[in-house]
Amino acid sequence: MSVSVSTAGSLALPVILWQTWRFVVPGLHKKEKQYALPFVFSSIVLFLLGGFIAYWTLDKALQFLISFSGADIRQAFQISQYVRFVGIMIAAFGVGMEFPVLLVFLGSRSGCSSTRCCLLGGTRSSGSSLWPRSSRRAAIRSASLLSPCR
Repeated sequence: MSVSVSTAGSLALPVILWQTWRFVVPGLHKKEKQYALPFVFSSIVLFLLGGFIAYWTLDKALQFLISFSGADIRQAFQISQYVRFVGIMIAAFGVGMEFPVLLVFLGSRSGCSSTRCCLLGGTRSSGSSLWPRSSRRAAIRSASLLSPCR
């Protein structure tokens, strides 16, 4: 069931994206239309690259996870769990590869005056960060809570 739903979603995605694009474009300014196409193109390319990297590293990830089970345990994969694992890995790597696009978008929306500034992910020309100190502290605390313990 999940394979058929994901296949149908991937086949319908170009039509859905085209209809969304046709809906959004009339509301964009001329300068925003110039930037929209590179953002869309780079987002698609980076997501596909992330999916390829996930598929390429899938064998190594499975070997790593199997190594924890021990020598006397026989692996019996269920196809539903395997398909779910592959889908989650491809989606996670694809979304992770979208991070540079997000940084450029956030940098260009933060009032940067130069292209170099916006491409660096939202840093001012003076070198100070646009993120408030409390946001950095919250990110560090959440990362320390979410990281695995030994």
